[in-house]
Amino acid sequence: MVVSDVKLCSDRGVDYTTLQDLLANGQWKAASRETSRVILMAARHTSNSELSASDVEKLPCLDLQTIDQLWVASSDGHFGFSVQYQIWENLGKGTDWDSYCQLGDALGWRTGGSWISFFKLIYNLQAPPGHLPFAHKWFFSVMNRIEACQN
Repeated sequence: MVVSDVKLCSDRGVDYTTLQDLLANGQWKAASRETSRVILMAARHTSNSELSASDVEKLPCLDLQTIDQLWVASSDGHFGFSVQYQIWENLGKGTDWDSYCQLGDALGWRTGGSWISFFKLIYNLQAPPGHLPFAHKWFFSVMNRIEACQN
């Protein structure tokens, strides 16, 4: 499947055209920012604070699936929340700090034992599988939502 074949479905009326275009053109950094923006919209997050676990719980499965399918299709299965979920599952789905550090190492979000910033992410297909989109602060909430949407 190519990114242009992904149906842009939303239960909240979110327009995913910009995300689709950015991903189709390999603009990974801008697409990562746009992903955060559309997740906030789909979760109906209205405050100036960061996205919380309860916000992610409000994210409709259809929207989460659309975002994931766009990432997976545009990267030939290299990026996406479902790719991150598979890696997390392979690592035992731990939620403690050591497990999170191990996951960060696997996703390339940590290097030399230190977490990297958004600006030091690898915005190309040479990045480790699952490196993007960057969901560092709300990773487990997204993974739990993916799991709930699968059931």
